[in-house]
Amino acid sequence: MPIKTGRGRFSAQTGSGIDIDTVSLNPFLHHAEQLVSSDLPGPLSWGRIFAIMPQLQLPIFYDGVNPITNDIGYEKRDGSVVYYCGTIPIFSHLEDDLDSFRTITCQFYVNGNVGQTQIARAFGIKEQALKRWVKRYREMGPKTFYQPRKTRGKSTVLTPEVRAKAQLLLDTGVGVSQVAKELGIGYDTVRKAVADGRLVIQKKRVRTMAKPSR
Repeated sequence: MPIKTGRGRFSAQTGSGIDIDTVSLNPFLHHAEQLVSSDLPGPLSWGRIFAIMPQLQLPIFYDGVNPITNDIGYEKRDGSVVYYCGTIPIFSHLEDDLDSFRTITCQFYVNGNVGQTQIARAFGIKEQALKRWVKRYREMGPKTFYQPRKTRGKSTVLTPEVRAKAQLLLDTGVGVSQVAKELGIGYDTVRKAVADGRLVIQKKRVRTMAKPSR
């Protein structure tokens, strides 16, 4: 079926001015004709075809960029992760910078650029974890990922420096509970270090009384 306008038979022209035979467009026109409802009056025209035909948007990225959506992608390069909108780099962070990764992925989601499922699939993370990040991001903004983590109670980390001080106190006869108190660390931390041999409690020598000679 040739496309008709108000002036009769339609003929298309390329930029070089060469007429395109409408017969070569028949497969396309047949598909377009099926999409047009018979209830809509009027001749079939290019304007009506492009109004009803779904528009396909292909992703445009550099080679090596992993698409998250048709617009957003990322690339790992030289120890960094670079994010793109099309061919334009928009953000980057070190591969092991988890806080910045959480920030940018939450921004993508909250701004409506990317869905949670798309983020989870692209980076291999669980959607439940992403939902927790988004909740924190909505409540406090990006700073929520950069605040020092709160620790409960006393420190449970026995660094080499602290261990050396603890061993010195133990060598002088100070008990485990007192060592923990003096160094501001947990009692269980010192006890476990003694149990696995990282700290050693010196055994007290028992003095023997010489028997009086008769």
